[in-house]
Amino acid sequence: EAFAPDPVVILKAGYDERSLETDWKSPSRIDTRTEPLGYAWVHTLQHVKTALQTIPSLLPRGHRKHHRVELAGVIWWHGYSDVFHGKWLDHYADNLLTLFGDLRKQFQRPHLPIVVAEAGAAGTDITRYAFEKKLRQEQKDACQREDEQQEE
Repeated sequence: EAFAPDPVVILKAGYDERSLETDWKSPSRIDTRTEPLGYAWVHTLQHVKTALQTIPSLLPRGHRKHHRVELAGVIWWHGYSDVFHGKWLDHYADNLLTLFGDLRKQFQRPHLPIVVAEAGAAGTDITRYAFEKKLRQEQKDACQREDEQQEE
């Protein structure tokens, strides 16, 4: 309790071998008449919404009335599934920004903090792995554009 006076819950939604290009396809990236939403997008939203509704009942009785449950941030650690598809990787930054915008809309949190962790399968020496270097650059570009939008 010395570190966090309020309970903190971390939700993990992880799906192996899922692509931002296809599996994380969010509402702003599809024509709803012809394309389905991505598998990971749909299941993550269901997971988070269910957790947000369920968590209050799991809190100690003294906390239930005095604490509201909220989505306070997102950590995005992803990308390796997109590195082997040049076309997908070329759109990674745009798709990531669209996903972030859709997450914020979905949870009605326009300033929801989102942290992007670099993919690191190549370790610290990425000079030998052009595909991962490109992915990391796309992630950095998305973050830089995100920061610029937040400053406006």
